[in-house]
Amino acid sequence: MPETSFWSDLTGWDWLTLVGIILVFVGVAGEVLFAIRDFLAPANPYSKYRSDPMPVSLYFERATWEAGEARRVKNLKINETICGAILVLGLLFELVGFVPSLRRSWNEREHLRLGISITESNNLVLRSNLAKLEARFAWRTITPSIREKFIQSLSKIPHKRPVRVIITLDGDGETLAYASQIKEMLTAAGYGSSTNDFEVARSLLNNGRFLEAVQFVTAQ
Repeated sequence: MPETSFWSDLTGWDWLTLVGIILVFVGVAGEVLFAIRDFLAPANPYSKYRSDPMPVSLYFERATWEAGEARRVKNLKINETICGAILVLGLLFELVGFVPSLRRSWNEREHLRLGISITESNNLVLRSNLAKLEARFAWRTITPSIREKFIQSLSKIPHKRPVRVIITLDGDGETLAYASQIKEMLTAAGYGSSTNDFEVARSLLNNGRFLEAVQFVTAQ
């Protein structure tokens, strides 16, 4: 997957928004700068002559200063207007670029939500399959109700004889556990063997004698 950066991931609308932010910053900075310059401008040195008579020699100097002051104020208004226009243009760029970016963010959010929903659905399927596998490979057990019915049914039969449970030597733990439950039910019903243990066959005999032995034992 090619490497990406912040700048390479920006769309045209993002760049437009970024330009708008820069223009807003320039416009606000310009307005603040010209406001400071206007605040620091020298005061009118001829204001004291508004009530007192002013010498004739100063009339020409005041006229020159007022003309320069008028030009300064005019230039200040022009600069403030330019800064205001830059500010408005930057806000317009931000607005134009923000709407598509907002729409794209909404679409990405919806795609993310859809991806999360699909992931949750897949997790549910995996959990269901896992539960089926666990149920398939779970050890066999005899429920208490079946055990009680089994014991009640066999307890009523007279002339009981011991029954021995036989398993092969290569039986796994699940087979041994299940056989133990059967052994316990037979013992509780009165069919326990005299040795009260398992007879373990070392291997299956070739001529079926093991099957005959199982049939003989269970038929006792």
